[in-house]
Amino acid sequence: MYNWQAEFGKFAPELDVAVVTGTTAQRRQVRGERHEVYVTSYDLFRHDVRRWAGRPLWLVALDEVQCIKNHETLAARAVKALDARHRLALTGTSIENRLSELWNIFDFLMPGLLGGYERFHERYDQPIAVGDHDVATHLRSAVGPFILRRLKTDVLADLPENMVERGRTEPGHGSRPSHRSGARRDGVQGHRP
Repeated sequence: MYNWQAEFGKFAPELDVAVVTGTTAQRRQVRGERHEVYVTSYDLFRHDVRRWAGRPLWLVALDEVQCIKNHETLAARAVKALDARHRLALTGTSIENRLSELWNIFDFLMPGLLGGYERFHERYDQPIAVGDHDVATHLRSAVGPFILRRLKTDVLADLPENMVERGRTEPGHGSRPSHRSGARRDGVQGHRP
């Protein structure tokens, strides 16, 4: 959360950014104050979901949107229920296991674009699972205009130089017995750094 606060400070210092964290009372106080940007975590949002309900928002931006990949979770249902004029989803891994994860992200972003869950499953998920390339192409063309995919090679010039720091650490006293048994199990007996 604090990383996003720092990013706003760097790129949009004129915006009043509040991090919604802490105890229930502290979060209630921050939500009660007028800010232009509120930053919170999925876990805290789940705890505070009723407090956010009915509050009109200009934009809801979800970082690591794969955290709501399962459409049946409270977090997924809660963010979809937010009264937001605009929605944005950021992720490095939009689909990890199932095509339905893509449906859920788009159901947050643009409800109805890909139909309901059952329709999506029948129309796209099942045919693509058995190798229907025409259906996959159709799905790509439906969602493609709304996806900006940036590869490392696209932004390499903008990335800072890699910094490598090497150090030596020893396992804590309580970790040594389990570390040794794991080393024996993995065939690393007698190896000492």
